[in-house]
Amino acid sequence: MGLVNEAVDMMRGIGAQLVAEKKAELLRDGKTAVGGVSSLEDRDFVSVLVQAHLNPDVAGGQRLSQDDVLSRKCGFCVVMLQ
Repeated sequence: MGLVNEAVDMMRGIGAQLVAEKKAELLRDGKTAVGGVSSLEDRDFVSVLVQAHLNPDVAGGQRLSQDDVLSRKCGFCVVMLQ
């Protein structure tokens, strides 16, 4: 199980870095609402998840948490690998 745990830790680390970078980009560009994207470039899977976390129009308890964003992203990556 050591190898599996290492792989999971690595995937979570990379995922957390990608989510943090996308979050910083969206905050910098003022694109925190899900409808705030203007091009196909901004509609990638990670952007949509992060916007669901940051959207000011959604009550705090209904937004995706940071852990939800990361879990869904990692889960999606695993499905894509199969």
